[in-house]
Amino acid sequence: MAEDPRYPCVLRNLEKLVKCLVGKDLPNVKLNSLFQYAVHKVRNHRCLSTNSHQVSRSIENLVDRFHFEGLMQQAKAVRFLGSVIMNHGVWKDHYEVDIQYSILDFLLHMAYEPIQMHRRNRILMEERLVAIRDAIQSAPAFNTSGDPAKPNPVEFEINWGAYLREDLIPIERYDSDSTLSDWSEEASSEESSYYETEQDAVTSLDQKEMAMVYENCRAYPMGTNTYVPSPQRTARKKKTTFTIIQPECISFSGTQSRHNWCTLPKLKALEPPRPPIDVSNYSVDHLAKTIHSHWWRDDINVHTLTPTKNPCANFAIAHVQHMNRYSRSLIKQSLPKTVNEMCLLREIIFMFFEPVDCCFFEVRPEKLEIIVRSNVSICSVSHGTLKSTLDEEVQPALQAMYRLRQLVKDLLRPTGGKTTTGTLECFAGGLRDLMQPIVQQLLVFERRLLDRASGKKDSGVTLIGFVLHMREQFKQLQDLQLVASDAVVDAPPHLRSAYLLTKLYRHTRIHVTYQKMVTALLLMTLRRFCEISDNWWRHAELNDSRLEFIVEYSSTDGQGICERRLPEDAPPEHKAILAELQDCDFYKLLITYAMESGETQELLAIINLLGDLVNSTQQLRPLHDDLIRQYFDELKIFTGCAQPKGRRRESVLNPTPQKFSQFFERTLLATAQIGDRRLIGMLNQHIRCDRACAIKMEQEPVPLQVLDILEALEKCTQLQLPQVMPRALSKVLRQRCDRASKYMMHWYREELLIADHVHFLRNVLMFQADYIMYPFYTSLFRQIESGQNWASSSDLTTELYDILDRHYPNMACELYVEVVSRSRAHSLKVYEALNAIAMAYMMSTALERIITAKQMLSYNKIWRLMLKVKWAIWKLESMHFIKRKGSEVYGPLDLVGLTVRRLEILRFWLISMISSLHTHLCTHVLQAIGAHFEEQLPKVSTIRELAKLHEEYLNSICKHCLLTEEFDGFHTALEQIFHLIFVLDMEWNSCCNYLNVSHALSLDISSDNTLSLDEADSYYHTEEANKAMEYLALNQVGEIEGTYIRCHQMMAGILTNLVYKHDQKFLNSLEVAISSSLPC
Repeated sequence: MAEDPRYPCVLRNLEKLVKCLVGKDLPNVKLNSLFQYAVHKVRNHRCLSTNSHQVSRSIENLVDRFHFEGLMQQAKAVRFLGSVIMNHGVWKDHYEVDIQYSILDFLLHMAYEPIQMHRRNRILMEERLVAIRDAIQSAPAFNTSGDPAKPNPVEFEINWGAYLREDLIPIERYDSDSTLSDWSEEASSEESSYYETEQDAVTSLDQKEMAMVYENCRAYPMGTNTYVPSPQRTARKKKTTFTIIQPECISFSGTQSRHNWCTLPKLKALEPPRPPIDVSNYSVDHLAKTIHSHWWRDDINVHTLTPTKNPCANFAIAHVQHMNRYSRSLIKQSLPKTVNEMCLLREIIFMFFEPVDCCFFEVRPEKLEIIVRSNVSICSVSHGTLKSTLDEEVQPALQAMYRLRQLVKDLLRPTGGKTTTGTLECFAGGLRDLMQPIVQQLLVFERRLLDRASGKKDSGVTLIGFVLHMREQFKQLQDLQLVASDAVVDAPPHLRSAYLLTKLYRHTRIHVTYQKMVTALLLMTLRRFCEISDNWWRHAELNDSRLEFIVEYSSTDGQGICERRLPEDAPPEHKAILAELQDCDFYKLLITYAMESGETQELLAIINLLGDLVNSTQQLRPLHDDLIRQYFDELKIFTGCAQPKGRRRESVLNPTPQKFSQFFERTLLATAQIGDRRLIGMLNQHIRCDRACAIKMEQEPVPLQVLDILEALEKCTQLQLPQVMPRALSKVLRQRCDRASKYMMHWYREELLIADHVHFLRNVLMFQADYIMYPFYTSLFRQIESGQNWASSSDLTTELYDILDRHYPNMACELYVEVVSRSRAHSLKVYEALNAIAMAYMMSTALERIITAKQMLSYNKIWRLMLKVKWAIWKLESMHFIKRKGSEVYGPLDLVGLTVRRLEILRFWLISMISSLHTHLCTHVLQAIGAHFEEQLPKVSTIRELAKLHEEYLNSICKHCLLTEEFDGFHTALEQIFHLIFVLDMEWNSCCNYLNVSHALSLDISSDNTLSLDEADSYYHTEEANKAMEYLALNQVGEIEGTYIRCHQMMAGILTNLVYKHDQKFLNSLEVAISSSLPC
């Protein structure tokens, strides 16, 4: 291909194709890698040997894969794009046959794991799909040329005069003259001679051409409303009549369109009768008395008229005058403004709805505060007494309502660049619903106030009566404001939502007086969290456009689902909020199930079972409905507990249904006197529509609101509620996870065979099957001691594979040896050289979720420790007894014999210590903990529990093997023991070199024939005595003994300290064995 002159053009077009497919946002390194992959595909692609049936089956299989995975839009897009390529007009004139199948085959080869790539880059793929759809919609038609369509010359040849006169209805006149009749007859004769048949009167085509038109119409595709015949026509006589262009429409849908025959303007529809308007008499003084804005001005003093002439009736002014008169000018107070009590009450009610500066109150919007003015009062109370009363009874409720309304407004309609979340919107909606009963009570009292003003007697319409009437509602307002101020913070969206839920949960504890109200508010606020989780389970897609969910997809380091994090430069306030959240049990519950949901779905997607899960969850009820149902099921211990039901609530401002029905009846009676049924029907049409709408609304289910939940909780019990929210939420979330775990755990046990993998790792890396690994590690020890170039990963892996293949043929190829340190590999000390190698296990993605890379490090720590212990035992057992030639076995020991015996005793001591450690590791740790792990493995029901069980199993083994940081002292002492064994081995070999005459390095004097037998014997004894004396002078047996005793004492002391001071009871048997064998 490189010699082909078209090769540069192919490369340029291929580079454009790669950029078009993957976008321009990728880095150059990634783009070059994809380009080289595409070049490789082009070089190895056989476009002329493409099987069209195989390509069609590949397309259908890909569409079915998308369909089974729940990706309906992607399946439709693949099918549509495939049909577009197949039906493109460019293939008709191409010299190759079925070239479109070759193009499709090439594109399919270019696609790399389309299902998995869509899962990993869901947002990018969705954007690409939208871009492709927009490009197709904006592109011109494929099979149309660029030239504009030319008008059909056949349609120009129509005699419009005759054509229009044909539809006119002839009108016979009684006084028609002969001239007009002759003209009409002459015109008729001309028309009949000009048009041969009736068919030619409506078109310029002859019968043969119209037959072709009708035949083409039958073959025209359905859904098209117009048809214009082709401009080709047979030769005919040229006509000289006047013609104009006429658009001709032929309908194929069976419906004939006609022009609007009426050009008159449409009349306005009749309006339904309206109820009569109540009109009151106009009063000149009413406006001046009602609109009292001048009361609020500081430069105007207004005093209301007292109801009686009694001086005590105007106590507010009389008290100030009395104080000024008898204070001897020491106190000079200004006279307060006075209004009547009715105006005060109306201002208070008005301030609850639209707080503005008024006579008694002043609003400070920058601080969201409402304060009571000081020098304003009513006639019967001094201004100081009234101000203190308003400050204690009314002002806290006013300020709470003001702040709550502003909070609801900010959360539902944020302005100024602020953002909100769905959870906060649910919380704001719940606050608004909880304030509705308070508003209704205010309106009820305002109605009483208006009735009192109209003359109706009501002694309770006073300030004291208002406070008593609204006392419970004022307390509820203050509680709501306290909860809102404590739960809503300024932070990133996910922190705001999570912090709101945790704070609401803390306000639902038993000691909180408003527990039921906050519980209902929490259940309603959890709606958004349940919707995201429910949609995640139903569609296998985390739709979190506002970034408020507590977990997210992370593409860094292949983590997948992880807890949403803060940026590194986050302010300390946000980090403090996150730290507080992580200490909350309710947040831990939410994050646990969210992480489990994400991990389970990722694993199901990897093993192609996610589509089955999505199809099975479509029939489930909404998660929020299940949560409310489960919560009230937990409260069934109370006899009055019942499931909440939504109901419609009436407002005092809206007319009652009885008034509506009475008005409708009066309207029907009034219209019944008309007599015209059609007119009666038109006038009563709105009544029938309103009744039908009312019946339809009554039949439709009412959505559940926070007030319905609160009423159900109030009916349940008058006592405080138990803390059942975590249990209810855990159960409904567990139901979703268990449904997915049923698929997952069945696959792990039956298909993946997780128990076999763990058993294999235990037998190989933990030497549970020592007979299998014995040839491998003994050969490894000999290679290290011989000084060969043994640190070859391929050689070690091949040797290990040859050993394991006979016992584990399916898993032997997945385990290989790695060289992790070249510097340590050059050491001749076996216990140091073993730190240069490690085991690596090739696992699938699903298995990596259980056996992680971090846990493989723990496996390697255990493996290297066991190798060192095995080496120590092997080395001590391979030290054969030293036998001196000519010495008596049972004779008295000389100085050299005593020294050799000391070496042998030292070997026995080390064998005893290493055997005690080996017994502890193999019997009390690996065997016991491994058996317990295998017993618990079938009982696990979820992936998270399986991963947690395996992690606890490894952590427990590492701790019992003394490999954690708290046992560093013991590990140091153990390394000293290994070094001592190495020194003992060198001393043992040195002793053999000096004393064993049959050694390969010793001199063989028997080969010298010049000496006689007596001379040779004498020379041998002399040489042996010299070597013995030399060894006695150079040996280090005493130093080795002293070092061993110190190491043994240090190890015993460390174990005693761990057992009795740090309460590590699992080391009790090892401590007894080491301490009891302590040499004196």
